[in-house]
Amino acid sequence: GKRNSGFRQCFFGSQKHCKLTKLCPAMGYTFRLAARNDIGTSGYSQEVVCYTLGNIPQMPSAPRLVRAGVTWVTLQWNKPEGCSPEEVITYTLEIQEDENDNLFHPKYTGEDLTCTVKNLKRSTQYKFRVSQSLWKEDEFGEMQSCSLLLLSQKGRSNKFKVTKRWLSPVFLLQCSESLPVRTLSIAPGQCRPPRVLGRPKHKEVHLEWGEKYSPFPDVPASESGCEVSEYSVEMTEPEDVASEVYHGPQLQCTVGSLLPGTVYRFRVRALNDGGYGPYSDVSEITTAAGPPGQCKAPCISFTPDGCVLVSWESPESSGADISEYRLEWGEDEESLELIYHGTDTGFEMRDLLPAAQYCCRLQAVNQAGAGPYSELVLCQTPATAPDPVSTLCVLEEETLNAYPDSPSVCLVLNWEEPCNNGSEILAYNIDLGDTSITVGNTTTHVIKDLLPETTYRIRIQAINEIGAGPFSQFIKAKTRPLPPLPPRLECAAAGPQSLKLKWGDSNAKTHAADDMVYTLQLEDRNKR
Repeated sequence: GKRNSGFRQCFFGSQKHCKLTKLCPAMGYTFRLAARNDIGTSGYSQEVVCYTLGNIPQMPSAPRLVRAGVTWVTLQWNKPEGCSPEEVITYTLEIQEDENDNLFHPKYTGEDLTCTVKNLKRSTQYKFRVSQSLWKEDEFGEMQSCSLLLLSQKGRSNKFKVTKRWLSPVFLLQCSESLPVRTLSIAPGQCRPPRVLGRPKHKEVHLEWGEKYSPFPDVPASESGCEVSEYSVEMTEPEDVASEVYHGPQLQCTVGSLLPGTVYRFRVRALNDGGYGPYSDVSEITTAAGPPGQCKAPCISFTPDGCVLVSWESPESSGADISEYRLEWGEDEESLELIYHGTDTGFEMRDLLPAAQYCCRLQAVNQAGAGPYSELVLCQTPATAPDPVSTLCVLEEETLNAYPDSPSVCLVLNWEEPCNNGSEILAYNIDLGDTSITVGNTTTHVIKDLLPETTYRIRIQAINEIGAGPFSQFIKAKTRPLPPLPPRLECAAAGPQSLKLKWGDSNAKTHAADDMVYTLQLEDRNKR
């Protein structure tokens, strides 16, 4: 049986020896023996204590960091595998405080698997390792002292004297791998408020800030152990929307994409291993007034009387009032000309060509300068009624021969097609005074059923889908007189091979008044 436990039978037989297995290492067992025959069982012999040999402990694993503070760290380690619950393992946590010194010094010895090491320096790196030793219980339970030989990884030995109740000397002590641990830093102090470097611009400001204040009143910032790794600059917009606009190690930055003439609030804080420090006091900075922003594209509308109305909206404020607007107009971008400048937000134009392409753009100006032009706006004026016919005439006699009607009762008009102003010409109106004639899309027309030898005043106008254009200028045209009546033909004398004919009136006055030309035609019996 083991100490403090009852005896139990472990062998029964006729042999005078036995082998016991599955015993605990480094453990004391008490044995007693009794003999038995046919008469009965003898009494037990004197008790004998025997000890099993101890196992060499496995190499302990390196300690783990549970939590680190500014002046303390908490470490944890595991119990070696293969150890029985009855085995008592003592752990020693050692520390290396100086990187230039390879010596480790004990900080804790005990059976716990966790230890908090205190009174350390802030922002300092240490190395820790764990050693473990296997002990056994003493037979008599008395206080005993023993010398322990601690073997380090580099073969150095250290001797310690340990007094412990119920324990006997260690079998072997081994050290784990070392664990580097760094204590935390104290967060930086409050930075100085940022200020503007140079003069604010209308869209950006250049900020700078000084070194941080030391968090220790009696210790300079350079010796506080709180080296700053970066700075963070926060900007608050007029709508109270805060955002980080810079983070980095520099002591200055440029913040862009700002609105002109606008108040912004800035503050800065520093970061180190201990975290972020408090924000600095707020600095309010106003950007300079800038040129106006880009105007929106002008709006173009057409009035019933043929005018073009251009209107626009004011651009966003740039910290200064608009002093004037500039409107450029032309048939294309290369021909743009300034047609208006002033403070109004609209302008009316007249006398533009109908059905013509135009373009325009707008620019706003204030005391800081001129803003960018708006987008180019294209437009086409609406179609209108045709222009007046510029050329109207009556065809001469040679042309009249192509028409079967007598020139005494008809007139052949000819004209040039006017500009249709964006809509195809559909017809023409011919005005003869009391009579109006509508003809199709042609440039020639024969006016019939006129009076002979009569003067007419004629004008013409073109018509399209929009309406009728203005009339042309009047022209005067006169029909020819009627032809004379057929003369009386007589045979005055007849010969064998000749005939003497005469016609007309022998009155001399008639011959003087009428400049006539006679045509004599002869036909034979064969109708030739």
